[in-house]
Amino acid sequence: TALKEGVLYPMEGSLMKRVVQFREPVIVDDTSECRFLTDAVLFKEGIRSRLGFPLEYKGKVIGSVNFGTKQKDYYSKKHIHFFSQIAPQLAMAIENTRLFNKIKEAEKKYRDIIESSPDIIFECTNEGEFLLMSPAVEKITGYPSGQFYHNRGYGLSLCHSDDQERVHNEILQLLHGLSGILLDLEFRVIHKQGMIVWLSIEALPVKEGNTIVGIEGFCRDITERKKLEE
Repeated sequence: TALKEGVLYPMEGSLMKRVVQFREPVIVDDTSECRFLTDAVLFKEGIRSRLGFPLEYKGKVIGSVNFGTKQKDYYSKKHIHFFSQIAPQLAMAIENTRLFNKIKEAEKKYRDIIESSPDIIFECTNEGEFLLMSPAVEKITGYPSGQFYHNRGYGLSLCHSDDQERVHNEILQLLHGLSGILLDLEFRVIHKQGMIVWLSIEALPVKEGNTIVGIEGFCRDITERKKLEE
């Protein structure tokens, strides 16, 4: 049997198990002696000696790095000393990669939720600059999300003239810390095609430390409900 990429081999009886369990490097001088489980397979492939070195990160062993050569009795203390210098950097790089991948996965899930949401999800600074505007805004208002990013205060400008001041004052209450949350504030916006759309907004202040730097929340289309009420 040959070693194959992507094939999982049992930990029990393996060199890696020994390295991880005892947190110390292990040298196999001659794989023909079959000290560990995969030694026989490696021997058939021409690997005569091998070295396993533990990878530790913040006091925890996260795995091992393994080396092999066709030369018998090749590895020695000088190799262990050399790998002890580079192993911490390698372990850190691996953990950073894992963290990066987790962040990317979380970002994708978050992005998928935003893009599939029927509600308008948004985030803007205290100066009215949008950092996030979900695609649902185009379906509800007729205006593409990209148009909001390039026009500071654009969202408020779409409000019906009779509602602008009220909505603006409620947002200022959040930004000035006079209100902790904005719930079910109903207002009208003018659709790109000229019709009136009723929205209900819920929003929270965004903080950096103790400083409010913006707001985030969502707007729900309640036009049909308002028609039924009328």
